[in-house]
Amino acid sequence: MSMNLVKAWLADVPWDLVIFQNASLCQAKNALHKPTSDGYEATKTLWETRHQEPMSLMEVVDLCRKCNRMAPFCF
Repeated sequence: MSMNLVKAWLADVPWDLVIFQNASLCQAKNALHKPTSDGYEATKTLWETRHQEPMSLMEVVDLCRKCNRMAPFCF
């Protein structure tokens, strides 16, 4: 599979699933699962705007990196 393959890699990953995954990771580490006041809404908007777009795998990684840096959750 080519890294340049363009498809909607994240189309089946709605924001609710991102929240669920973060909550699960927090629970496993006994960490607080809570949205941040600074990054949550902006990250949610970015995700909901872009996650269904066809992208290369590198673009997917870049989107996930951007979302992580925006710090939508406490952990």
